[in-house]
Amino acid sequence: MKTIFVTGGSRGIGAAIALEAARNGFDQVIVHYNEHGDDAERVCALIREMGKSAATFHANFVYPDEIDNLMDSVASFGKLDAL
Repeated sequence: MKTIFVTGGSRGIGAAIALEAARNGFDQVIVHYNEHGDDAERVCALIREMGKSAATFHANFVYPDEIDNLMDSVASFGKLDAL
């Protein structure tokens, strides 16, 4: 199972990358967002419609504690194949 974490994946280029990754070999897509949770959920819904796994991850990477939370959360998905 291949997993990708897409920063800024809720809108624009990030959302396009998340969707394209799901179309091209990634089985799990983690969609990071800072302010647009509803958009991140929509991207995940589109990925799930493709038969892939998707999850959102909220963080503001300005804060070191939130980066630590990212590392802990990634462990629950196994390993990352792409960032």
